[in-house]
Amino acid sequence: MLQPNIIIIGSGIAGLSCALRIADHQPDWKIQIITKKTARTSNTRYAQGGIAAVMDTLNDTPEKHIQDTLLSGKGKCDENVVRYVVENAAACIHELIRYGVPFDRKPSGALSLGLEGGHSYPRILHVKDYTGFAIERVLLNQVKKRPNILMYTHIHAIELGVTNKQSDGVYALDTRNKSMVFLSSDAIVIATGGSGQVFEVTTNPTVSTGDGVAMACRAGAETKYMQYFQFHPTALYKSKGRQKFLIS
Repeated sequence: MLQPNIIIIGSGIAGLSCALRIADHQPDWKIQIITKKTARTSNTRYAQGGIAAVMDTLNDTPEKHIQDTLLSGKGKCDENVVRYVVENAAACIHELIRYGVPFDRKPSGALSLGLEGGHSYPRILHVKDYTGFAIERVLLNQVKKRPNILMYTHIHAIELGVTNKQSDGVYALDTRNKSMVFLSSDAIVIATGGSGQVFEVTTNPTVSTGDGVAMACRAGAETKYMQYFQFHPTALYKSKGRQKFLIS
């Protein structure tokens, strides 16, 4: 029996976490991660602040976090999605800790939780001011330990192959030798991050060009709320280049 072949496009926290979850539950499956630059080049690496989750269950509850999120969303949130994310956040944090992410802790050993805008209680886990970098490094190390996960760098996904409304692979450009390749698969996960580079000024890295959304749209996928972008309000001005240094 042939084992499923999964392609994951993107090597940030979403793509790497997905690959690890599949690999741990289906060790016989073949998982290929393709990324258009180096394995470490993603939005995740540049994320500074931290991750919100209800970890102090003595003083905080998921329901409070849910209501904070819905209030901040001004009626635009999908409550089912908010509930799913919030109610599963703590388990995901514990998984990151098991992988080895060194979230900051108090002298007592308890997690150090920060308070940020929109939250009624401290919920922000962080690793100094380079949380994303720390998570990316740990997840990449975990990926290297799974023999059924293969990482292909400098492979720029261009188009999804579609047959009878089902995607069966990815057309991609190997940027090292300037050749087109077709990678067949049984399933594709698009984890390509954001598209901040469509704007004149952004703190996103140069790889954030919205490729995944564009490919999905051309393949027939439906999109929603594409007009919403999160902008970090402060950055260090540089006269050259689109990418600016984020200042927290």
